[in-house]
Amino acid sequence: MEKTPIKLPKLTDFELLLCNEYMANGCNQSNALRTCRPSTQKWSNAAVWGRASEMFSKPQVKAYIAELKERAKEIADAKLDISIERVLREFARVAFSDIRTIFTKDGQLVSPTSMDVDTAAAVGSIEVVTSSHMGADGVAEIEYTHKIKLNDKLRALENLGKYLKIYEAQEEKGPQDGYQYKGARLPAWMEEMIPSGKE
Repeated sequence: MEKTPIKLPKLTDFELLLCNEYMANGCNQSNALRTCRPSTQKWSNAAVWGRASEMFSKPQVKAYIAELKERAKEIADAKLDISIERVLREFARVAFSDIRTIFTKDGQLVSPTSMDVDTAAAVGSIEVVTSSHMGADGVAEIEYTHKIKLNDKLRALENLGKYLKIYEAQEEKGPQDGYQYKGARLPAWMEEMIPSGKE
């Protein structure tokens, strides 16, 4: 038997204003109340917090905020191309990065504008330190030292491991396919990013 949907009370104009302000200010209930009701500026922080909590605990307010957050997520996902696959791909670029790819065959640093997408994603920052010294001919020479910091490879691996449930995996032996793990399988595109170790 299907349950009859609960009909929520209609939002008042003030509740509507409060919800919109809450979303606009980064989801701070107390600040939203202070902005929408100036008289609360004279209230103590505890009083404002208590009243704000009361207002935002109303079913119709909670439902409308959930709707606003869902709309905001849809807009952000569409505008920024946010997806699970993209996040995993960025983690994979860092986790499976190879420091050798930032250098040319003769040991020179590859220009950032010439790095491929995977390599560029793994590099956190490049700092150029300039120093000068007198050359043998008495002419000042400028020397450039590049300090390269890669993004946290271990942390990226840990996050991928959590997603793939590697740490929860238990080895099992099946009747036909031998040993398998209960964790999620690596996507084909991720397997291609793992260095094989072959020269």
